[in-house]
Amino acid sequence: MVEEFTQASCGPCIDIGPKFNALLQSNKGKVVAIKYHLNYPGYDPMNLQTQTYVAPRNSLYGINGIPDAQLDGSKNIYPSDLTQQMIDSAYNSGSPFSMNLSFSFTPKYDSVNIKCVYKCAQAVNMTTPKFHVAMIEKHIHFNSPPGAYDETEFYDVLRVMYPNANGTVIKNSWAVGDMDSVIWKRPIPSYIYNKGEIAIVAFIQDNTGKQVLQAALADKIPLQKDAGVSAITNVPTGIFCSTAPFTPTVKLKNYGISTLTNTTINYKVDNGPVQSQSWTGSLTTGATADVPLVNGITPINGQHKLYIYTNSANGLSDDNLANDTAQVTYKSVSSFFYPMSESFTATSFPPTNWLTVGSFWSRKAASANGVGTGSAHMNFEDAPWGSVHYMYFPGVDLSTATSPKLSFDHAYAQGSPWTNDTLRVQVSTNCGSSWTNVFSRTGAGMSTTGTIIQTTFTPTASQWKNNQIDLSAYAGKSELLIRFKAFGAHGNGLFIDNINISSANFIQDENNIAVTSIYPNPFHQQTTIDFYLNQPQVVSMKLFNTLGEELQSETRQFTTPGQQQITIYNNNLAPGAYYVKLIVNQQETVKKLIIE
Repeated sequence: MVEEFTQASCGPCIDIGPKFNALLQSNKGKVVAIKYHLNYPGYDPMNLQTQTYVAPRNSLYGINGIPDAQLDGSKNIYPSDLTQQMIDSAYNSGSPFSMNLSFSFTPKYDSVNIKCVYKCAQAVNMTTPKFHVAMIEKHIHFNSPPGAYDETEFYDVLRVMYPNANGTVIKNSWAVGDMDSVIWKRPIPSYIYNKGEIAIVAFIQDNTGKQVLQAALADKIPLQKDAGVSAITNVPTGIFCSTAPFTPTVKLKNYGISTLTNTTINYKVDNGPVQSQSWTGSLTTGATADVPLVNGITPINGQHKLYIYTNSANGLSDDNLANDTAQVTYKSVSSFFYPMSESFTATSFPPTNWLTVGSFWSRKAASANGVGTGSAHMNFEDAPWGSVHYMYFPGVDLSTATSPKLSFDHAYAQGSPWTNDTLRVQVSTNCGSSWTNVFSRTGAGMSTTGTIIQTTFTPTASQWKNNQIDLSAYAGKSELLIRFKAFGAHGNGLFIDNINISSANFIQDENNIAVTSIYPNPFHQQTTIDFYLNQPQVVSMKLFNTLGEELQSETRQFTTPGQQQITIYNNNLAPGAYYVKLIVNQQETVKKLIIE
């Protein structure tokens, strides 16, 4: 018998789980397994449901960290250290007891009938012997992780112990041929996820030495009437760009013993109205049928969940509701707009027709330049390092646009010199099959404060920067997708406000170069010059003091047109006025800088 102590919010438990579970599954004829979900930092609904039974088992073994495990009660092991040799040795060591265990459901499936006969095959004396009976669920599936990590599949989970966690006292001394038995009717807890996954475990343990002398499993049994949805197919992946309905297909499965001849398939989008269609046919146990939803699903803008479920079998109530429902998420863009603006004034987030991917986007009350009531916020502080998060614009229609541009304000502070959070703006002309970067800022180049801020950053009115992106290359496109793509590096918060798509209004200097912003200015450590090129160019930058003395220079080849930037660093320059000169094909643009 293998007892594991684990938790849904335990990172190491998740890491060792696949290998450990695979070893147990490959030894189903030799191993009886129970998983106890402990009270441990982090949320775990399976622990909350079973604390009454788990805590005494934890106390018996003195477990003080997880993951942990016991082999036959008396051998403490780290789960990933369990080997096939250890299993074989324990299995072949023999037992002084034989055990015959079975169970059945009551007609209403609200209780189980348990029968266990245990008989002594070898004389034995025990100090504090107990007979234990436990209900487990062989497999619990969650549609989304119940804990702090990505794990959604859990196996052999303890659900209840009969009559309690302390078990039933049995006699100390047993002679060959001695036997005892129990025939119990016990209720099924209301928190059981899937009655079709119920199994019963019984074991005899001497609590003094903690040795488990025998264990048995009565495996899960099919229910009589059990129709369910095992999968949903033909739902758009990625982004669906169309106003035409799509037709999902339901994979209907008979999980029960009785042949399934009819059921009702119900479906809804989000919390919308429920639609239903009838199905008739003939499915034997384990058989499936693909059933299209005849009315289809009409797409609407945004991210949505499609829920499909059955609630009957052969005209009667389904014996098991846990496998009746399946769900799938899809993203749809069915309307395209121009011009477009968003300043996040509404408290709901994301705004209408926008959608976010990732749980670290939200709305904050800070607003650009102190005007307005809100902004979008990307929580780089709490987002995992290396994680990627998206915020999708509504669809954009540039079929009649002349020189369109995208502009937005942002505010950001680095949390340290090494936190290089990144923001990109990407454009797609093929409904998200591929994306083109039109804007990218990272770390110090994205900062609008010029300083490192290690506390939580909330921008002041002056700590915002305006960005302008030329979209002329996409003029004439009727179905354009645009998104922000944020890469987390555990830096500080990023704020975005005043998003506008309209006709371009760049201040154009000579020879196809337009300086769109210099920020910050005045500055302390560095400043960034944003400019726009109509075509690929070689750009030279020169920095002068007020005496005309050249202090810095840089020449770069920009191989693509569009928005570009050059960063100027304060290399021990004295406070005062300076001039930066941008040179393209011997034509010059001069801007004034102030170092504080």
